[in-house]
Amino acid sequence: MFLLYNYDRLGFTKMQKLLKTTSGNLDHHLKILKNEGWVNDFIYFSPRPLKMVKITSNGGEKLEIYLREIENILNSVNSFKK
Repeated sequence: MFLLYNYDRLGFTKMQKLLKTTSGNLDHHLKILKNEGWVNDFIYFSPRPLKMVKITSNGGEKLEIYLREIENILNSVNSFKK
């Protein structure tokens, strides 16, 4: 999700290489994210058809909420250490 948040869109193969995962594993997780409305996929026609993935506005909002929650947890842990 973080990759998609930072890029307008990513090709399936590029995502697979960046995440160092198998195509089956990535496809499985993308299907879950797509069913939840966090990402969309589409075919982009360059010299050959490429499967592209893009984060939805709903997915971006959900990721921002998640990141704020993680930040709050880390801040509370840091304040506990002091």
